[in-house]
Amino acid sequence: LVAALPLYAKSHSYGEYVFDWAWADAYQRNGLAYYPKLLSAIPFTPVTGQRLLVSDACYRIPLVQAALAHAKNVGASSFHCLFPVEADAQALAGAGLMMRSGVQFHWVNQGFSCFDDYLAAMSHDKRKKIKQERRRVKESGVSFRQ
Repeated sequence: LVAALPLYAKSHSYGEYVFDWAWADAYQRNGLAYYPKLLSAIPFTPVTGQRLLVSDACYRIPLVQAALAHAKNVGASSFHCLFPVEADAQALAGAGLMMRSGVQFHWVNQGFSCFDDYLAAMSHDKRKKIKQERRRVKESGVSFRQ
């Protein structure tokens, strides 16, 4: 095996963490079908990762071209690759795909051993606001288990 690209045929956009409802609406308003579409992603997980599984970098663009041909052959409107690593993103762009810009925020634990340690690193006002929010959630009857 020199290359693989797991794909899902999707008839909706739920669970992707990418909001393409406007595209689906535009297709419909113009008498076109947006679904099915082909998707390469980790279901329900907005995490960057390798999508184009290749034994050598030279197979990336041909693999994308094969995915595009497959989409056409099965009647899919499009091929989507969500949250690819940079090398995969470059191959996708090199094969002519449109790139989506997005922003993700990642929290990194700076050595806090518990939530109180985390709160202690904040200003008084932020700490007070978070404690009020948590108190309101608790008073509403919502419970959490760890």
